[in-house]
Amino acid sequence: MDNRNLTQEEINILQSFELITEINNSKISLEILENYEWNLEKAISSIYEENPQLQTSPSGNPMNDSTDINYPHDLSQLSPEILNTNTSPIISSIFTLIVLPLSILYKAISKTMYFFTRMFPFLSKFMGFSPPNLVTGQFQKFNSKNTSEKFIRKFEQEHGVDHVPFFEGGYVEALEVAKKDLMFFMVILQSDLHDDTYSFNRITLTNENLIGFIANNNILVWAGSVHEPEAFQVSNNLNCTRFPFIAIGISHLHSSNTSNVSSLARIEGFILPNDMIATLETYVVQHLPTIRRLRSTREEQLIARQIRTQQDNAYEASLAIDRERMLQRKEEEKHRMEIEKKRQKELNDARILEANKSQWKIWRASKLFPEPTSDSSQIAKVSLRLQNGERIVRKFDANVSIEEIYAFIECYDINTEELHEPIEKPLNYVHKFNFQLVSPMPRQIIRYDTKQKILEEKNLYPSGNIIVENLDEDKND
Repeated sequence: MDNRNLTQEEINILQSFELITEINNSKISLEILENYEWNLEKAISSIYEENPQLQTSPSGNPMNDSTDINYPHDLSQLSPEILNTNTSPIISSIFTLIVLPLSILYKAISKTMYFFTRMFPFLSKFMGFSPPNLVTGQFQKFNSKNTSEKFIRKFEQEHGVDHVPFFEGGYVEALEVAKKDLMFFMVILQSDLHDDTYSFNRITLTNENLIGFIANNNILVWAGSVHEPEAFQVSNNLNCTRFPFIAIGISHLHSSNTSNVSSLARIEGFILPNDMIATLETYVVQHLPTIRRLRSTREEQLIARQIRTQQDNAYEASLAIDRERMLQRKEEEKHRMEIEKKRQKELNDARILEANKSQWKIWRASKLFPEPTSDSSQIAKVSLRLQNGERIVRKFDANVSIEEIYAFIECYDINTEELHEPIEKPLNYVHKFNFQLVSPMPRQIIRYDTKQKILEEKNLYPSGNIIVENLDEDKND
């Protein structure tokens, strides 16, 4: 509601209410004043005085009755009980004059205590006082798990191990779990200084029916003592005015702020197990369709994600097969090109080898010593049977090397008379003879030698009968 729509009297009441209660949120103040029909006395009393065990609507129904209660949309926006009685403006003004000095005195004492507890932190522990601005809406980091275990251990030492299932961890962590698992979220805050705490723990929180109800309705329970920093901060955010305090809600599923809970219902003060079950049951029944709808939506989203994942996996598998085929084709093409390249190289090498061999034979034929005449002093007369069966007899100078006979046989088919220009020996070419000379009886191989002279080989000098054998044929034999 806009302040400009208020009457001057309502503006004065609003300012007095905020001054006394230190509530700086006009929206919350207006809601409280409207619930009390602008009765300043009753509005302030709802903040400072003890309330009934369970907040009720004007009709007397429990707070979580869906027909009579409007659930706030956030933890920090909580409505007090609504009463129908009216108080005259004169009484309200008198009440304001009485309470205002007390409020100012309270502020002065609070600020003094705040100063000393900031200077000497240990005082807050002994005096049970915490600075009013110690906790903000943003949750600080605490050793939540140890604090939670400490609370549960103390509870079980006093009341046994059969109790409602407390979450072991911090408040924000519990909210995240409730959000992830789509659970109802219930907060229980206690103070050891309140007389109802022991009875509430002994009678209500250990009740078998309540334990079963919480388990069967998927409710996550987080509990803490306001004497611990984290629970104290939660109590400030929830605007707790009486203990024990119970609140149940649904975590904001689409909010980045994990400390938010929507559709909150609350119980303040001692309550019996059956009454608490009735209150919780009303809330659960009212909001169970929301939980089911959210679960259904999440399941649909999960199925959609699974389908997308399967489609993506199938697509990736198809791409992998295509990549494998393409890679295989590339490898096959590469292998084929390598084979072709090798074949071309072999052909080219063979052509070069053949050209060098032909050039060498022509060159070597031009370098053969002429057949000596009969009047030469040292002549070797050798009978040669060539590979093709032809037999020739030739005279060689006995002072030349055996290589001369090998060269003669290799160049036998070269006609040197047809040569018009001198032929150079091919570069980087070493000629290999594919035949050998064999003396048949007894069989003896006369090996190629560039140093041994003919006259030094008895099978050649002064005469010899030689068979020319191909080396390839000899190997096959």
